[in-house]
Amino acid sequence: MSFYQQVRGLLIAILAAAVVGCGSAGDGLPRQHVSGTVTFEGKPLESGSIQFLPATPDQATAAGGVIIDGKYDIPSDQGPTPGTYKVMIFTTSSGVPAPTDAPPGEVVVAPKSAMVIPVRYNHQTELTVKVEAGGPNTFDFKLTK
Repeated sequence: MSFYQQVRGLLIAILAAAVVGCGSAGDGLPRQHVSGTVTFEGKPLESGSIQFLPATPDQATAAGGVIIDGKYDIPSDQGPTPGTYKVMIFTTSSGVPAPTDAPPGEVVVAPKSAMVIPVRYNHQTELTVKVEAGGPNTFDFKLTK
C-alpha cells in the first residue's frame, strides 16, 4: 500500500469520525468508559492512537484516544455508546509520540511517517469489540506482524 493510500485511508477515517460525531461531554448519550492495553510483537506499543468507529450506520458515535506506554483510557464523557465497533490502531516509526493535547473527543492523527503495524489493524481493520452498557469495557489488543 502506497503512502498516499495510507494517508487517504487515514483521512477517510478522520472524516467518518467527524461526521458521526466524536462526542462531547453533556451530549446526553450513554457513553461508556473504555480502556485497555496494546502490544505489538509482545511489547507495549510505545505511542499511537486508537479509534472506535461504529460497525453499523445506526450508531451515532465514534471515539478515540491516545496510546502511551501500551495503555489507553477513554473516559465515559468521551467514550463510545454501547454497540459494536471497528477498532483502528495507528503508530509510526518516526519516534514522535502521538499528540496528547487534543480537545476531548477529537480524533488524534499520528505524525507523518511510515506505519509500523500492518494495515489489518488500522485502514483495513480486522479488530472489533462490543461495548456494553455499564462495562467493564476493557479491551486488550495483542498485535503481530
